[in-house]
Amino acid sequence: MISQSAYQDLMKNNKFIYNNTNYVLDENANKDEVQIDGKSVETFRVIAQIGQTEIWIIKNPDFPLICKFC
Repeated sequence: MISQSAYQDLMKNNKFIYNNTNYVLDENANKDEVQIDGKSVETFRVIAQIGQTEIWIIKNPDFPLICKFC
């Protein structure tokens, strides 16, 4: 899960810092490309500005769970 402050930064600025890495929202990503138990889940996909790390975060301000990390 990301912090509430990181989630707010993502909503406000389309980016946030996680573990000393800047992540930027991929606005072209398919919002429901992640499936859990066969059901599509609406997510945000963010990409590290350095390296090739990608994180998918469930679109839920109360519980912004990281559901995929690669």
